[in-house]
Amino acid sequence: MNDNSLSENQATRILILFFLGSSLALHNAVQAKQDNWLAILIATFLAIPLFYMYSYMLTSITNAKTFFDVHHYVYGRYLGTLINFTYVISSFFLGATITREYGEYLITISMQQTPLIVPLIIMSLLGAWIVKEGIQTLGRWCNLFFFINAPLPTIILLLIIPLINIENILPIMYNGVRPVIEGSIYALGIPFGEAIMIFTIIFTLPSKKSYYKIFTKSILISGVTLTGVTLIQIMVMGFDIYMLSYFPSHAVASNISIGKFLERLEIIMLIATATAGFVKVSIGLFSATNGIAHVFNVQNRKLLVIPCSLLVINLSYFLNSSIMDLMNMYFVYWGYYTFFFCIILPITTFLIMLFKMKILKKKTII
Repeated sequence: MNDNSLSENQATRILILFFLGSSLALHNAVQAKQDNWLAILIATFLAIPLFYMYSYMLTSITNAKTFFDVHHYVYGRYLGTLINFTYVISSFFLGATITREYGEYLITISMQQTPLIVPLIIMSLLGAWIVKEGIQTLGRWCNLFFFINAPLPTIILLLIIPLINIENILPIMYNGVRPVIEGSIYALGIPFGEAIMIFTIIFTLPSKKSYYKIFTKSILISGVTLTGVTLIQIMVMGFDIYMLSYFPSHAVASNISIGKFLERLEIIMLIATATAGFVKVSIGLFSATNGIAHVFNVQNRKLLVIPCSLLVINLSYFLNSSIMDLMNMYFVYWGYYTFFFCIILPITTFLIMLFKMKILKKKTII
């Protein structure tokens, strides 16, 4: 963790893979029903000013390297430490939930006889390895796998065109405006709001303007990709079948059959989702490790990586009793949980910060 510098391209690709993460494999904005693609598109444009706010908070406070420093500045030592500790817990839950999702994904679609604990251990220990190597190593890893990952959903979209039935999304907004608004709020929390964990990691960019540039680019690319993937899923399967499938991307890809020789292309989606999910798990571990080091004033963060990864393994294994319990948590609770930690609390912090800076400015003038 010595070299924390990232180029703009590395940071952009980390964010794109983070945003895609589990959203490529699972359902998105189901509150909007067959209009969920529209809710994701709306959430994409709402996420841009949200991340501008995040960036402004981090770049406006002198010597603030992470959101943990921002909380100390805004709330003071004791309340700031308490809020930081809640973000550490949130990071553990994020890492554990994503790890469990991918464990269930792998054993459900291809390794039915494999014990669940095996993919959980592999994913967590690989994440621990990348965290020990540092954020720059993750950036170089994303540079490589971005060019493998990014075209894969596009290939699926092109090959699935013959199976599209546009009537599955008509009439648009049949259930009214409210479900679309609820779906947009949910999508703003998952996956965009979850990326607040990026701001709890120590990293440096070429300039302050780089924050705004990389977030705009990564949000637009990932948002349009998720909108397109979700739209294709609904048009191919219809919303009812979409909801019956645990992993709709895999279900759609398994339907591809061209000339009876180009089949079983669900491996494409497996590669895309596994590589993106690995980035998300790693960011959760990065955030939890950095948070514990900050709260308890641990100088050598590398000492915390393995204990944190072991805790994630245990938490991911015992967090849910079954895949149905996992999906119920994902659909019902997880979006609102992330909405509070990633949107409501940061906006509150932002407003208090502006008020505090205004008061300090007046005192300086006096």
